[in-house]
Amino acid sequence: MPAPVTYIDQWQVLEILGRGDFATVLKVRHRDADFALKLCASANSSALERIVLEESALQQLDHPYIPKLIDNGRHEERPYIVMSLGHGATLRSEFERLARLGAVHGDIAAMNILARLLAAVAHVHEHDLVHRDIKDANVMATPSGDLLTLIDFGFCKPVGVSELRSPDSFWRAGAARYSPPSKLADPSAPGA
Repeated sequence: MPAPVTYIDQWQVLEILGRGDFATVLKVRHRDADFALKLCASANSSALERIVLEESALQQLDHPYIPKLIDNGRHEERPYIVMSLGHGATLRSEFERLARLGAVHGDIAAMNILARLLAAVAHVHEHDLVHRDIKDANVMATPSGDLLTLIDFGFCKPVGVSELRSPDSFWRAGAARYSPPSKLADPSAPGA
């Protein structure tokens, strides 16, 4: 007997792409096209704020290496956003796959990935936004690096905004480990 088809509104759920503290990302289908649906994991204020930040950022951005916002809604009292599906696999999973094979990315593939990632980051900055969580798990690319998608804008902030949303938000953003010692000692210190 086949498994029942699951829907979130008009979006047919195909599989789980990822699961984190704040949201679950699902591969969904509508009218023979596939998309990514990010569903808030809970109704806590941090999760809700992250999905609002991501939706706001994606509404402002229009770039081939950044997901396009398609839709939003609520499912079982939790908000969700639907966006275009990223290309390839995360760099983290690709690096792990290559390590298991004893292989590495070639210089040309690495430069292709870097050039496209920097183009996406420049576009974000041109809209006075900062991604704040660029890491290998938030960059998807095809093995050649010809197609790339910068994902997860949940920590995105406007340029110049430095207040912390929650006491742990500094430590959750991927850039914390690259911060100066003064910022590590007191994340909310002005000018640190």
